[in-house]
Amino acid sequence: MDKRNLKSKIFTIPYDKDQAESIINRFRMLNGHLKDETIPVPEARSTRGTIWMCRLCEYRDRCYSETSKDTKWM
Repeated sequence: MDKRNLKSKIFTIPYDKDQAESIINRFRMLNGHLKDETIPVPEARSTRGTIWMCRLCEYRDRCYSETSKDTKWM
């Protein structure tokens, strides 16, 4: 959506059944963690390219205290 004139663009995205199932399974897994009030695997802490996301996460303190101090999680 262009803020100046409120025009929108349409993009064609091909449907990929495997990718759709993968996304739905991820949502189910994350929803399960929300319901159980548990912390999921800290994916953002796995690489230097994504660790910045932790600064913006509201669960940061809880995540760092509840997940293992393993070297794979920075």
